[in-house]
Amino acid sequence: MEEKKVSPKTISTTLYVSNLSPSVDAWTLENLFAKYGEVMSCKIFTHPRSEEIAYAFVGLDSAYDASFAIKDLNGYRLAGRNIKVNYAKPKSKK
Repeated sequence: MEEKKVSPKTISTTLYVSNLSPSVDAWTLENLFAKYGEVMSCKIFTHPRSEEIAYAFVGLDSAYDASFAIKDLNGYRLAGRNIKVNYAKPKSKK
């Protein structure tokens, strides 16, 4: 199976991290992603209906760094959970 080549201009540098334990803080997440490049932003959210569901958006400096972070960290075990790391989808226009 051949991988699709995507222009770096079309790839987001913001990653969506799901299945986070609520015990994970921004410092921990920033340090984890800093191994792949400069972390430009890191925001953690808790689901409004359940404090057991947490997710985050992590912004990296380049699309190249973001792609390697996804490859290495998707499925990574952090604080007792296997996190999911994907490109963040752009906000939809309402």
